[in-house]
Amino acid sequence: EGTNKTFGVHAAGVVIAADPLDELVPLQRNNDGQVITQYYMEDVEAMGLLKMDFLGLKNLTMIDKTIDLVAQSTGESLDPDALPLNDPSTYGLLARGDLEGIFQLESSGMRQ
Repeated sequence: EGTNKTFGVHAAGVVIAADPLDELVPLQRNNDGQVITQYYMEDVEAMGLLKMDFLGLKNLTMIDKTIDLVAQSTGESLDPDALPLNDPSTYGLLARGDLEGIFQLESSGMRQ
């Protein structure tokens, strides 16, 4: 009673420290043989260790390919940093729930 029976691993979490981790936190190997901490990620952060999430997302690649396709088909060179932040057509898509392929907005909950 009062002890953990299982453990979970953050899909993309990596802990970074100036000193060797085995001198700072208890470590173990998971079922795949990866070294993991025995602390919750919130506790690791509270200790002052850096926890980074390295998610493998396809969205940046999709944006890059879209820019290339626009350039090929129209000759127009788009700069994502220069796109207007108040475009009425864009807000129309958002209001209608046309969010397929838009990171963190495409879930069914966000579409409602």
